[in-house]
Amino acid sequence: MNQPTAAQSAESLLREDAELAVVVANLADQLEVARERRKVVRAALEGVRLGQALAGEIAQAAQAQKAAETVDAE
Repeated sequence: MNQPTAAQSAESLLREDAELAVVVANLADQLEVARERRKVVRAALEGVRLGQALAGEIAQAAQAQKAAETVDAE
């Protein structure tokens, strides 16, 4: 059975370390992209909430105006 030499083992470990460093760097990049995307999604959700609230207020104002016009017409 051939045992790797200490130099071969060290070389193999260095190669694996370099590969893992690339994986970690890629994951860090993906994490940053995901964080930025999450910020955009949260901002969009806030916009939707504000739009819904505004639409509700507009509907209430229109209903109040219509009721006032009905009272004025009587």
